[in-house]
Amino acid sequence: MLFFILALLLGSAVCEPVQYTPNPANWTTFYSKPMAPTITDHSPDGITWIKANTWQEWDGTVYDPSKMEHSDFLKAICPSGDAIRGIRDLFYKHNPFKDLENPTKAEVDEWHRLALNHVRAMVGYTSEDRQVKPDHCMFARALWGQERKFTTKWDTKYPDGHCQGSTNSHCGHSFIPDAADQVAYLP
Repeated sequence: MLFFILALLLGSAVCEPVQYTPNPANWTTFYSKPMAPTITDHSPDGITWIKANTWQEWDGTVYDPSKMEHSDFLKAICPSGDAIRGIRDLFYKHNPFKDLENPTKAEVDEWHRLALNHVRAMVGYTSEDRQVKPDHCMFARALWGQERKFTTKWDTKYPDGHCQGSTNSHCGHSFIPDAADQVAYLP
């Protein structure tokens, strides 16, 4: 009996997703979107302007973009243009969010891993070296780049290389603050 209880406790701990998105990431816009009239929550069915028959299943067919016309490849992956083939089924298979209106950063991080690996599988990227594996440092670097590009948060302390007025689509991508400024972003 004790073994069974321990297995249940340990099993539930293993199922909790890990948060990779740094705490300073501002999600106020993300949390307000379900309040829009056409989006009731963060599930496929919560996007009311995408009708149920739009979500097409994926039968495991691998689509090789080198052997298809560009338009045919896009149609194979996103048949309707706004819904990835098989993504609805994947969502409900895993039910990644406990609260569909307010998923946690950890839940969204895990959902993104599942969704990216699903798309990679559609093009045959299924080997271990092709699987998306979340990484705290990569998430932090992505956020620093976004903050550098779209805000002035870092401009006072790091005046060189700011992105205000830049037309460079990659501006900010290589920005890394000093070790002291990284502390709030890393576990």
